[in-house]
Amino acid sequence: MKSVTQEFYAGIDVSSEWLDIASPDKKTFRTPNTEEGIRKVISQLPQGAAISMESSGAYERLAARMLKKAGFTVFVFNPYSTRQLSLARGKKAKTDALDAQNLAEAGKILPAPVVKTDDQMALASLSRHIQELKSDCSDMKRRLKAPDASEAVKSSLKKLILALSQEIESLEAEFEKQVKSSSLKTNYELLLSIPNFGKVTARLLVCEMTSDTAFLTRSKIASYAGLAPMDFSSGKREGLRRIRRGNSRLKAALYMPALQSIRRAAWAKDLYSRLRSRGRGHQCAIVAVMRKILTQAASVLRRGEPWTEKPPQRN
Repeated sequence: MKSVTQEFYAGIDVSSEWLDIASPDKKTFRTPNTEEGIRKVISQLPQGAAISMESSGAYERLAARMLKKAGFTVFVFNPYSTRQLSLARGKKAKTDALDAQNLAEAGKILPAPVVKTDDQMALASLSRHIQELKSDCSDMKRRLKAPDASEAVKSSLKKLILALSQEIESLEAEFEKQVKSSSLKTNYELLLSIPNFGKVTARLLVCEMTSDTAFLTRSKIASYAGLAPMDFSSGKREGLRRIRRGNSRLKAALYMPALQSIRRAAWAKDLYSRLRSRGRGHQCAIVAVMRKILTQAASVLRRGEPWTEKPPQRN
């Protein structure tokens, strides 16, 4: 690994088989997306370099993990952000080499993305796999109700649903085992102390809330989860405020706890009813409850103490 005395930004465009690496001198080289290929990247780039790549369906994880372990600063950006930056700079062409060069520039300009620990990344991979299997299972249950489904199709679907349900149950037990032997054990148990939080909600939040989420401001926490209303106004036109993007998994994890809180918790019922009486729609009102629940969860993690109705006052 070469040494470096000033900031050095590199970009890596990731695919399932290849890594395209761009250095500041605009030269690019390609290497396989394997441990051997990544070791070549480590040997070619200066020590302490900041390396930017995009989230690309888990194909970037091996490279990110090995590069971080080798002492590099690694940024994993949302592809939408980097593409919009490239278009704003007038660069409309798109190739793997150009994408790598654009990523090197993105590291200098875009705010550093939130970072997950190695434990969190490993657990998040398992958690997301569980959620994908649950989605597949739900889809099969819907197809089972189709009026034109033949008996052969129904029989096949029932077998698959049973097998998936058993696999999900096994994986959830495996997650429970892994999280309790990880650095996230305390956070997981703290989240379980919150009213209307079950194991599924605690699992999703402990995986999707990054290590520094609890220490962000309320507005930034809401923005990260995609629960912050954004203004859409221009000139004399006042558009409706809407929520945008954010961490969709984190947002989805808060929906059922919000519904349960509206039924059972006085504060949530009051907040929801107050917003509805002002003419706000169901979506707007429940998002407000979800946002409040998320800030409560962040508060519990920040204090490092189980949930209490009235947190102790700090001197």
